Amino acid sequence: MKSMMTLINTLEKTDHGPYCSEFDWDNKVLPRAVKDKLKKYGLEKTCVTDNPINCDDDLADTFFKAGYELALELGIYCRDTERIIKVSEEELEASLRYAPSEITLGTGEDEVVLKKRNPEDPHPPLLEASLCITVDEDLYVPMVEGIAKNRHVDILHGPSFATIKGREVRTGTPWETLQGRYEAELRKEALWRAGRPGMPSLAMATTNTEYSNLGGLPALSEGNNIAISLNPPELKTTYGNIHRVVQGINYGLYLRVACSSFIGGYAGPTEGAVLTNIASDLLIPAVLGAHYTG
Repeated sequence: MKSMMTLINTLEKTDHGPYCSEFDWDNKVLPRAVKDKLKKYGLEKTCVTDNPINCDDDLADTFFKAGYELALELGIYCRDTERIIKVSEEELEASLRYAPSEITLGTGEDEVVLKKRNPEDPHPPLLEASLCITVDEDLYVPMVEGIAKNRHVDILHGPSFATIKGREVRTGTPWETLQGRYEAELRKEALWRAGRPGMPSLAMATTNTEYSNLGGLPALSEGNNIAISLNPPELKTTYGNIHRVVQGINYGLYLRVACSSFIGGYAGPTEGAVLTNIASDLLIPAVLGAHYTG
C-alpha cells in the first residue's frame, strides 16, 4: 500500500509539476545546479584518477550533503509530460526513515537476505549474475543452469535473448509481451535443472519496454522475486519506467529502481556524476517507491 500511495502522489506530480522542456533540463537546469553545488562545497577536481576509491569520510559526508541539497532542488524529470516531480524535505526524510534495512529474497534453501551495508561492513554483499548479456536462444537454459549451479551466485538476472523459436522479436509489439512470458518459463526450467528452484530472480532481462515485464512478471509473482526499472539519465523517468514499477507492485514483487549517471554527460565531470547518483538514490524511493536502488 505504501508503494501504491507513493505512485499516486508521483503521478499527480507528473501531471501538475513545474513545466520544463527536456532540452532545458539537459542543457540548463541540471548542469547549472550540479556545477553550483560542486563550487559551493569545494568538490571540484576532488577525484584522484590514480586512486578513485575515496576513503576520506569527511569528503564522503560533504558529497552526501551536496547530493541531498541537489535532490531537493531538482527532483526527477518526467519525459512524457515535461513536468518536474519535486520532493519536499518532509517527503524525503519520511522515505529514508521508512526504508527497509533488509529484505528476504527467494525461498527455501535458496533464500537470501539483502541487508543495508555500511563502509567496511563485515556482512558480505550478495552476488547477482549475469546482467542482461544477449545469448542465442538455444543456449539460454544451459547457460542459466550453469550460472545457478554456482553457489556464489545469490540472485539470478539474465542473460537475455532476441528471438522466440527462431523468430525475431520487435520492441513494443505483442512479440515482446510473449517473450517476457517465454523467458520466465525458461528461467524456471533452468533453475529446476540446477537444483535451485527457490533462487530469487530479478526480472526481466529480455526487455526493451514495459511489455516484456507485463508478460513475464505473473510467472515470477511467487518466491520473493524482484521487479526492475532502469530510468534514463540524468535524473529522469518515463511512463514506461513507471509502468514497470506499477507492474511490480501489482504482482507483489520487490522493486529495484535505478537512474545511473554518466561521467562526461549532462552532469559533467566525475564529481558531477557522483552528485547526481547520490541525488538519484535519495529520490528514487521517495518518487518511485523502490525497496532498493541500482
